Order: sequence, then C-alpha cells, then structure tokens
Amino acid sequence: MLRITDSEFQKRIRDSEHFNSFLVRRDELAGGGMSKRDAYDTARDEFMPLVTGDAEEPVLSDIELPSLPPSTDLRQDLLWIYNNLNGGATIEDCPSSGAWAFYCHVQDSNQLKAKFLEVYLPKILPTKAELERMSRKQDDGAELVTLNAFIEKAYKEAIVEQEEVLAGTSGVPWGQMDA
Repeated sequence: MLRITDSEFQKRIRDSEHFNSFLVRRDELAGGGMSKRDAYDTARDEFMPLVTGDAEEPVLSDIELPSLPPSTDLRQDLLWIYNNLNGGATIEDCPSSGAWAFYCHVQDSNQLKAKFLEVYLPKILPTKAELERMSRKQDDGAELVTLNAFIEKAYKEAIVEQEEVLAGTSGVPWGQMDA
C-alpha cells in the first residue's frame, strides 16, 4: 500500500468525497474511548487506501465457494479468468471452485486486475521450451509424409501419362504433352 505523509493525507482527504465519512469515523472512534490522536490515526489508516487509490483487497475466505469440481488444470483456470476479466462470467461457465474464487477476487478492483495481468498471466503463457516441444509435436512428419505421398503420386501419374503419350494411347497429340 502506498504511504503518504500526514499533511498529504489531510489535503487529499479534504479534497475527496470521503471527507465527511472520515470525520464521522474519527469522531466515532474518539467517542468510543480512544484518544483523539489514536482515533485520527486509526481512521487515517482505514481511509488511506481510498485517498491513495489502493483498493482494499477482499479476503478470499469471505468469498462463498460454489460446489464445483476442484481444479485439474491451473493453466486452464487462469486462462478462463483472463478471458472473463471484464466481468459477466457465470458460475455455470467456471471450470473449478478455485477459479471462481480467484475470479471474484480480481473483480473487486482494477488494481487487482492489473496485478493479475502482471503477475499471473505471464505464468500461463508457454515457455520457449514448451513452444519448441509443441512445434516438434506438430511437426511430427505427418505433413511431410503427406507431401511426399502427393509428390510421389503426381510423379507416377506423370510417368504413366508420358508412357501413354509415347505409346500413342493417351489421346494427347505428340507435341502437346506439356500443354
């Protein structure tokens, strides 16, 4: 969390929409037996995220977990969260209860979404070694075999056609074999 000086906090809270709420909370704490200084410090600590732009992060234990199967693929869960980062996802679409909890967690603030993009998204991207392994897997020679078979077939057909032309049985006049 970003910490600012006391005088900067006072200026920001006065200029914010939270000023009246801050005063009410400070007075409530002071009325509950705290010294004025302790009441101010406590209220300042509670309102600090609002004036610095840091959102309070919800505690994951506060999120109600649905009866979904456990995660079998963390990458799939994180990819699902990424694809639904702008909201609108339903619990029926969710791959696991952990994915739902994390999705609900990041929906609470743009800063949490940014953190997801900065910290977690790079973890689901394939590494260079994985990309090379996938490339080798995809290039298992099947396409090469198919291409070789096509070339071999075309070559054999050309040979047969040439033999037919030479024998005069193809119906193609002698001088027009390449046409």
